[in-house]
Amino acid sequence: FKEAQEARNKDLKNIRENYSRKCSRIVTNGDLLHGLLVSFDPVIFSLRKLPPKKISSFSQEVLQLLKKIVQVQVCGRAAQEAGDTLQKKTPRRVANEPKTKKRSQTRNGD
Repeated sequence: FKEAQEARNKDLKNIRENYSRKCSRIVTNGDLLHGLLVSFDPVIFSLRKLPPKKISSFSQEVLQLLKKIVQVQVCGRAAQEAGDTLQKKTPRRVANEPKTKKRSQTRNGD
């Protein structure tokens, strides 16, 4: 249910930004309503033919470069993870956070 709601919100935003008049709120909301009705009704929506998507492939040079980039990223990540396991991790302190006092200091000498 949540995914469908998010998809309709994307449709609403797309219609509002690209297909509605922006001269008054009443006209804009009317255009939104009409756009949502058109996108909701399968008969009306099927009347509009969508332009075909252009499908193109990458050249061999581009594919080789992409493979090299992926290999470098994978190797770099593996080396970084190996280094992290060897080093002891200490928690970092926030820049504006005050240093914590030791227990003996907070008891006022008790």
